[in-house]
Amino acid sequence: MNSTVSETTSYHLRIRRSAWEPMLRRLLVHNDIYAVGTIRRLGALGELLLLVDELHVPAEIPNGQQRPPLEDWFVIVMPSRGEAGIDQILCDLQPRPTQLLVVLLLNRSLPERCRLVKVEHGKITPVDSCEIVGLGMLKLQGSPPGIEHLDVRRSSRTRGALGEALHDRLRGSTVTVVGLGRNGSQMCFLLAGLGIGRLRLIDADILQPENLDGMPGLPANDVGMSKVESLAVHLAAFRPDLPITYIEQPVTSRDATVLLHRPCDLLVSTVDNDAARLDVSLLANQTLTPHLDVGTLVRRNDFGCSLYADIRLLLPGMCVACVGGLADPEAAFYELSAPDGSLHRGQPLAWSDQRSGSLVHLNSMACSFGVELWLRLLRGEIGAYWQRVTWEANQGIHLTGTEVAGSAACRLCQPSTKSES
Repeated sequence: MNSTVSETTSYHLRIRRSAWEPMLRRLLVHNDIYAVGTIRRLGALGELLLLVDELHVPAEIPNGQQRPPLEDWFVIVMPSRGEAGIDQILCDLQPRPTQLLVVLLLNRSLPERCRLVKVEHGKITPVDSCEIVGLGMLKLQGSPPGIEHLDVRRSSRTRGALGEALHDRLRGSTVTVVGLGRNGSQMCFLLAGLGIGRLRLIDADILQPENLDGMPGLPANDVGMSKVESLAVHLAAFRPDLPITYIEQPVTSRDATVLLHRPCDLLVSTVDNDAARLDVSLLANQTLTPHLDVGTLVRRNDFGCSLYADIRLLLPGMCVACVGGLADPEAAFYELSAPDGSLHRGQPLAWSDQRSGSLVHLNSMACSFGVELWLRLLRGEIGAYWQRVTWEANQGIHLTGTEVAGSAACRLCQPSTKSES
């Protein structure tokens, strides 16, 4: 792994919106009741994701002594006595020293005074951030890193267009991009220009001469370097304040998987094979992270050139297999799960048998649609969404878009959370 900066230890709590909203309504109506859930813990390199998939209201005050000694658990409470001290709450809950307990204390009259702490080995410390995963991606706690270093003049027009609140949100966001070809490199420069706070890159490919016309900003003398290294260098020149971490390995490698398990605000796949696309989608489900998938296609025939793009913004509880769009989901799953050295299914096809080539302006358009979908999710305007662009030869452009939902029967993404909760 290579990085332009070191990253600090932190704890990040994520709660499914489908679990959060009904519990919040009950807590607002009834004082002194507890909403309780089990925490799934994922993390690497000093960062931990604390994931809550489901919440319930027990018949009596939850008690750590009645739970397994090593179980991680989460409690929400809105005390009727106002600003009840955390010491009194912990006296009621009685967590074991070996358990990790996260407590969210809500305040009815002053919601901004909600308090979020973790208790482990008898020590009480704050949780770095808490996010409700779904429409709006509500953040209850945490201050965006890097805002104090904002170059006001450079970002003034972007900040004016987005508004201060959304721009500050972007300054505190970490985005991971898998696949640094034509779409991926365009996506990175767009995100850097918007002002995101941290960028992580994964790709194993080497920069070749045929890549250059579709990856503006990368010079010819970088041919032979890894794509991620070349891109990281030139992104750093474009945004010197942008911390960049990169992995020069396939998405299925151990180091890439470790990086993908670290907390981030958006997982982006801009890959040219369905197995890698599915892998990112399932990891997004596991870590309760929004997933943006961008794919483009150019075909030539007797009538001319046709352009296609699919841009899918997915939320936990759905994947690229059950939402649709994989050419052969079974083949993708086989390739993803097969041991190293296994034979591929079907007849290998040259890239020219699958598509006619690639066009940089199509890549730019598709990535721009993807960025806007993410911004609208953060604004609370849309949820999971599929935007399709079709521009047939000798015809006008056709845009179709729809909200999407996962399948409760999907055996790939649905068990990925239920089996660990």
